[in-house]
Amino acid sequence: MRYLAIDQSLSSCGCVVFEDDKPIYKKLIKTGSTSAKGKQKKDVTYFDKEVQQMAHICIEVSTLVQQFDVEHVILESLSFGSIGTATRSLAGLFYCINYTLLLDGFPVKKIHTIAPTQVKSYARQFLPEEEQTEENSKGKVIKAKMSKKQMFKAVESLDKDFLKGYSVSSGGGDLADSFWIGKRWYEEFIKNDYQNH
Repeated sequence: MRYLAIDQSLSSCGCVVFEDDKPIYKKLIKTGSTSAKGKQKKDVTYFDKEVQQMAHICIEVSTLVQQFDVEHVILESLSFGSIGTATRSLAGLFYCINYTLLLDGFPVKKIHTIAPTQVKSYARQFLPEEEQTEENSKGKVIKAKMSKKQMFKAVESLDKDFLKGYSVSSGGGDLADSFWIGKRWYEEFIKNDYQNH
């Protein structure tokens, strides 16, 4: 069974195709605004409007679904506790991807979401035991917050070759998030046997 896990983002959208629980392909879809200050990067496609960035990402996702004949698509669900204008853009991208898949005839029951907290909690267990907890300002031991750096490190502990050639800042953090979105969903798939629904 093939499925596509997506860590949706306008600037660096991480996509990983899995065959069962093994990643077989990864891609970063990087877009930016032509009005952004600074030197434009070669691996980024620039657009005048955000909606054009969203359209480009949706076309790329649609191409991956068809190219690899994936049966399920898994997106990270929206974080409703977050604030700021970026959350609106992420919500727009989230619904654009869903809508594009539906227009392509992809079955709605095979589009899934998974909460960011579930993904991070799942990835945490693959860190070295001493890094899974930390002390808060009151000296109480709590579960460590999973930054992109820690998500990256957790992938390396499980699959040392998956992020070879990437750093957290070069997009490896986004690919790591996609990796764990796919892994966490697959565990649920096995448990609940989605294929029979």
